[in-house]
Amino acid sequence: MTTYAVMRSRIADELVNDGDISTSQINNAIQSAIADYAGEQFWFNEAVGTFSTVSSQELYTSAALSDIPTIIKILSLRIANTGSYATYINGVSNDIIEDMQDGTLFGQPRFYSRFANKIRLYPIPDAVYSMKISYISTFTALSADADTNAWMTDGEEVIRQAAKKRLATDILSDDALAQRCAVMEDKAYDGLRMENRNRRSQQLMRTEIASPRTFNINNGW
Repeated sequence: MTTYAVMRSRIADELVNDGDISTSQINNAIQSAIADYAGEQFWFNEAVGTFSTVSSQELYTSAALSDIPTIIKILSLRIANTGSYATYINGVSNDIIEDMQDGTLFGQPRFYSRFANKIRLYPIPDAVYSMKISYISTFTALSADADTNAWMTDGEEVIRQAAKKRLATDILSDDALAQRCAVMEDKAYDGLRMENRNRRSQQLMRTEIASPRTFNINNGW
């Protein structure tokens, strides 16, 4: 398993760092590289959580689910109805809810918006509803040498090459080196996307076995 310190050491070795690059500069490059890719959906940064609504409460924060303030993107939000299919809640802009809601509209939520790191539901819930949310999560920022997360393991090569590209550009002012690192970053990214696709369920539906009977286009049968 790769840690913050291990990645930093490897970056220094690969750049043959003889003191031109400081530890803090490598750390900053790693953090910036992670930020570049944080919004991308991979198998390792997907998460599912649940929270319950409160009657007459419109806004939901970390008090409902700790991840709410740091969710990068909501993939789906549903009401987990007991004994029936989950009801999908549609995402809209906060302005749309502002236009619809005057503070007196209550009921089973049908729409949500994200604003000021909160989830806003419309109509305002009139009861307790169990909500299931799928989203792209944010990992705790790396700090100590022994810290690790999926960017240090599953996405390690992408982040390492991206960090080296930044160092070559911003610190060493070596455009040729930056270009070589960018090529390696692109190759690593393509490999990561391929693995991401391979880990997904097949987007195909099974059909009945085709009949062995042939069809004559001239006769129509």
